[in-house]
Amino acid sequence: MKNAFDSKIKYALIIALLGALLLSLCACQKSTADNLTAEEVQQQASEYLASRYSAEFTILHCYTKANAPGPIPGGGSHWELMVQSDQFPEETFFVYYKKKENEDWHFSDSYCRLLLQQEAKAYFYNECNPYFEEDFTVDFFWGEEVWPAGTGEESTIQEWLQAGGHIWGLCIYLKDVDPTEDNYKEAAMEILTSEPSVQLIKIFGLTNDGYNAAIESGAPKEIWNNHQEWRLGQMQYLPERAAE
Repeated sequence: MKNAFDSKIKYALIIALLGALLLSLCACQKSTADNLTAEEVQQQASEYLASRYSAEFTILHCYTKANAPGPIPGGGSHWELMVQSDQFPEETFFVYYKKKENEDWHFSDSYCRLLLQQEAKAYFYNECNPYFEEDFTVDFFWGEEVWPAGTGEESTIQEWLQAGGHIWGLCIYLKDVDPTEDNYKEAAMEILTSEPSVQLIKIFGLTNDGYNAAIESGAPKEIWNNHQEWRLGQMQYLPERAAE
């Protein structure tokens, strides 16, 4: 009888512990997502996008993501939505629903990356043009892909940069030149000084075939990454303030 009684107590304790754990997990999930369901977040995200842009949008995925990725849980989570627009049907961007400490939950998005892409390429090409005699093209790695305060759909790339937007990496692709054999440091440092929003500069050398493919495709990063036979070399330069 005692063994049966002990077994019932152990069983009851296990059930209670499991119940408490499930309640805790549910509470954590609700607290990190402001008690909204995925359907509610998608509805509010659609309203948010409609209030900011003239395009039509399709939400492809909606999910929660940890604020601080890693094997140890903690730090809360936020909503992330992958979205497509009729303006750029071959591209996707992200909408975020998150909060920082002492702030309310709010939406932000990375649509600026698509809206400003071509204008940014032209802008940085013109900025680099005085420093290179050989043929070149530019591309870049975006930094934090959200609109700085006070900017939006009608803003220019200059306004975006002046408001605090950052380009993480400016990439310069040279035609038939190996940058490791020439000194481009002076040019890179002058560009970094004139463009404090740029965090680093990478200079790549492509063969004639590689460069022509990069121009034709409009995607030099993909050409460099996927065609080792067209690579001639690369160099990387940091701002002097960051290199110290």
